[in-house]
Amino acid sequence: MSAAKLCQYRSEYKKRFCQAYEISLNNNELDNFTWFKNSEHSFDSERKMHLIYVYIDEENKYFYVGRTTDYNLKTRHSHHKSASKHDTVFKYWNSIGKPVPEPIIVEDKLTLNESKIKEHEYEELYISYGYTKLNIMPTGEKSSSIGGILKKWNKDTCYDAAKLCSSRSEYSSRFQGAYQMSRIYGWLDDYTWFRSQITFEEAYQAAC
Repeated sequence: MSAAKLCQYRSEYKKRFCQAYEISLNNNELDNFTWFKNSEHSFDSERKMHLIYVYIDEENKYFYVGRTTDYNLKTRHSHHKSASKHDTVFKYWNSIGKPVPEPIIVEDKLTLNESKIKEHEYEELYISYGYTKLNIMPTGEKSSSIGGILKKWNKDTCYDAAKLCSSRSEYSSRFQGAYQMSRIYGWLDDYTWFRSQITFEEAYQAAC
């Protein structure tokens, strides 16, 4: 309890005091720590966890600018590289016979609204330098929320989605956004009905 009182969230408790967290979890004590806040999620408009990234074709003067959260960049990059995602970035680099390059992070530690503004600023900047944009969707303050993760996922809705699954691999496959939120904020350990082992086929599909 003394350790838990030093934290505001379950995820913070788990990260800072891992062994204490495991004991609290096994003894069903976490609900006794009533001061833990439930509103911690990536859509807190003031959290500085958003970034701006670009893909640049210097030779032909094309660019793509995007924004995402600091923990989601690898996932976004994998989507941009995937032929099955019908992605604009993949289509362009495939059309010139080159692999998709690594993204360049040009801004980080931004709030959600700051990231929307900066994304549009970089779009305008590269256009002013004579580059052609690959972006299809509009940028700016009125643009859509961070791609790939929906606002609907919070602790309660993640729990409801997890109840429909029997393992972490099934949860990850069926509800990717919910799985990412649960993994980041330490909620996966709350889904005690998940099987502790998976089959080779499930592991293979998850690795793919």
